[in-house]
Amino acid sequence: MKKFFVSVSLIIVSIMFPFVVEAQTTSLFQFLRFGQSARSAGMGSAMLAVEGDHTGVLFNPAMVGTAKGRSIDLTALKHISDINSGFLLYSDTLETIGGRFSTGVVYTNYGSFERADEFGTKLGTFGGLDLAVQGTYASSIDTSFYYGATVKFLMTSFEDIRSTAMAVDAGVLYKLPKLSTNVAFSVLHAGAQLSATPGATSDLPFDMRLGINHRLKGLPLLINLTFYHLADQNKEFSDRLATFTIGGEFYLSSIIRARIGYDNGIRQGAAFGNAGGLSGMSFGVGVVTEYLNFDYAFSSINSAVLLNRISFHVPF
Repeated sequence: MKKFFVSVSLIIVSIMFPFVVEAQTTSLFQFLRFGQSARSAGMGSAMLAVEGDHTGVLFNPAMVGTAKGRSIDLTALKHISDINSGFLLYSDTLETIGGRFSTGVVYTNYGSFERADEFGTKLGTFGGLDLAVQGTYASSIDTSFYYGATVKFLMTSFEDIRSTAMAVDAGVLYKLPKLSTNVAFSVLHAGAQLSATPGATSDLPFDMRLGINHRLKGLPLLINLTFYHLADQNKEFSDRLATFTIGGEFYLSSIIRARIGYDNGIRQGAAFGNAGGLSGMSFGVGVVTEYLNFDYAFSSINSAVLLNRISFHVPF
């Protein structure tokens, strides 16, 4: 069984890597790009190669294999207006076949809107919901090489628009202990629609990511760098390398973490005129205890869009 999952993960990665797939900026499933924990958001989403954190499954399924024990993770994000999103994840060890598994849901709720005709006559209300239900298997070949794959069912609904899809994520993580460095690669949201109402056909926001993680010697700092949107066909290769995020996590004490991040892709896409400000910047803090971890992150898309995110990690 383990050999089967190794083969599936590596085949998916090796097949998808040589091909450049157009990024769909108008995809109905864009919410998939934004699911992440407060720890990740505080470091600007540079989470691809950080070992030991189960929530990294949303960027790299292999990270489930680096986690320990059994845990529940919950994240809530407050967007603008009444839009809210988050996720709930559960992770545990598979005793029978070895390795680890994760299951959970990622969602975005758009709140309630009033429906009216061309004369302004109110005709009731409607809402919108995006939902992903996923399952992940991850394991390792040895103490250095980890792999994982995720299968997920997707559903998006807004007024009379409905769409469902299936997608697969796959990823690997390689540890270099002597260098205090990890390297990771992932393929995300590879799949297709299953059903759609007329006019709601859409591709998935396919993505490829490459990340590196390094812990400095003599300084309590974890540095992370991730390149994303590497599959965008409408960009030159050098332009794709400009879509990166970098973040750091400072160990202020045995239980307190401080984080800072910068997303160059957000900075390039959202900083218009004088609206730049802290666009692309993020900040966070974490409290790590034996029974509960709490994380908070503040992210700036531009001067008008500021996001607050909280996460809870409960080991048991």
